[in-house]
Amino acid sequence: MRLVPLLAIVAILLSLARIAAQAQLETIYEFAGPPDGSAPQGLAEGPNGVLYGMTAYGGSFGYGTVFQLTPPATPGRPWTETILLEFSNPYSDGTGTNPFSSPVVGKDGFIYGATGVISTIFQLQPPAAPGGAWTETVLYPPDEDYPAGGFNHGLIGGPNGELYAAASVGGYYRCGAVVGLTPPPVSGPWSVSIEYDFPGGNSGCQPAGIALSADGVIYGVTTYGGTSGQGIVFALTPSPIPYQYTETVLYNFTGAADGGLPSQPPILAPVPEAAFAIYGTTASGGSGGLGGVFELLWDLGSGTWVESLPFSFAWGYPGIPSSALLESNGDFYGVTANGYANSDPGGTIFQLSPNGPLLLETVLHKFEGPAGPSGNLIMSKSGVLYGTTVSGPGPAGYGTVYRIKP
Repeated sequence: MRLVPLLAIVAILLSLARIAAQAQLETIYEFAGPPDGSAPQGLAEGPNGVLYGMTAYGGSFGYGTVFQLTPPATPGRPWTETILLEFSNPYSDGTGTNPFSSPVVGKDGFIYGATGVISTIFQLQPPAAPGGAWTETVLYPPDEDYPAGGFNHGLIGGPNGELYAAASVGGYYRCGAVVGLTPPPVSGPWSVSIEYDFPGGNSGCQPAGIALSADGVIYGVTTYGGTSGQGIVFALTPSPIPYQYTETVLYNFTGAADGGLPSQPPILAPVPEAAFAIYGTTASGGSGGLGGVFELLWDLGSGTWVESLPFSFAWGYPGIPSSALLESNGDFYGVTANGYANSDPGGTIFQLSPNGPLLLETVLHKFEGPAGPSGNLIMSKSGVLYGTTVSGPGPAGYGTVYRIKP
């Protein structure tokens, strides 16, 4: 994406939004509440089109669930839900409570996830025979040796089965940390380490998600800290010393036309000018004051990272983003939890397409009532988007899983 001055971007942003004819959204599962789950938090896709997700509440104990949705053998028939795990009493079994993110499907066929309140990172091993129980193993215990927690943005997987997570609270300086887990060579416990403790100040505080590059560098954002207190984009580079990373601040948000307070994980997407660019969303700043989509691109001429805001959110657009972006073939997709105006809490699914140096926004679907799109979007190989709503349909709803073809 070609870089242009921010003032030129801001001057023409308001002419770029459009509302598409509503794409056809299909609800493939409605949660029933306890003992079923409630308030799903995004999805991951496994083999054969099977979907996996977690609910923040519900289950027999009210602390949330891990679920599986199996597509029907005959198109048009109902999907089949299976509860794989119910989070129970966290004070007696240490399994954590209330996941606020989607799980990860490992190359080994195991399911990995993180909980947000009583914070753990866990593994679910599939049964040896169909229909058997899945086996949970807690990989990251919430004890005094590992004080970081609040894994509200889930996990990312490394090339050799490693797991990484951004802890929004705790750590040595109480400003959050990045936690790394390495699987054993054959069997036994995982190695757990604090890869980096955020000290606050100009180095950032409260990380809000991370992404991993092919060369092992961890990129991420913090919601607070930096020279203006509006958050930063950072890179953590592994050092020759095991379990030690060096932080580099790539950009300091000001909260003005460049955005501020990034609260969702960034993504790495290919661009013609470089190996990749860093994209993400901010919750404040931009031309409408409600945040936008930022691009951070390495400029070969100046040898620096250059930031632009190719799209700003505002009332009358889709609203404030509530999940990480999804990139596919140069387009970006996301959801907002609050809809078109203060009086309309329904939320939207949106698409952002390149339009010169800017992004042209299309609203794919506008939810009615308190639907509250939640968690990440995923895209199947056939180009179908899958997502979740935290509530609905109706004011007493427990959430849904839906799909939509852009």
